[in-house]
Amino acid sequence: MDSTNHSSYFLSSTPPSIDCAHAPPIPTAIADTGYTGHFLQMDSPCENKIQTNDGIFVNMPNNTRIRATHTCTVTIPGVPHAACSGHVFPHLNTPLVSIAQLCDHDCVATFDKTSVVITRHNSTVLTGFRDPSTNL
Repeated sequence: MDSTNHSSYFLSSTPPSIDCAHAPPIPTAIADTGYTGHFLQMDSPCENKIQTNDGIFVNMPNNTRIRATHTCTVTIPGVPHAACSGHVFPHLNTPLVSIAQLCDHDCVATFDKTSVVITRHNSTVLTGFRDPSTNL
């Protein structure tokens, strides 16, 4: 669950903008290839949020560790329930969607220099964009 050597693209509920003169859509999460699970903020949309006293620890890029306070289910239409289990971290700045967890459940993530498209059985389930200001 270390965040080194990964790529991040912002996921959005709307397709990425083709017109570069306009700002990209506001991200709802970051598509992250380095984490093994979906990691959410306290106010992230999810279901079945259950408090836990033995939540997982995650090593952050700044060498700190954070601990999950809840487990939950992320709602991603078209993706099996098993691919949607998540962990809630109160001090997380941005929700992270695990590309590995999705691909382990028959999703395909296609990255190019400006976007990511995640499909399952040839249907698009998520889209995202590469942030031109950070190159992530």
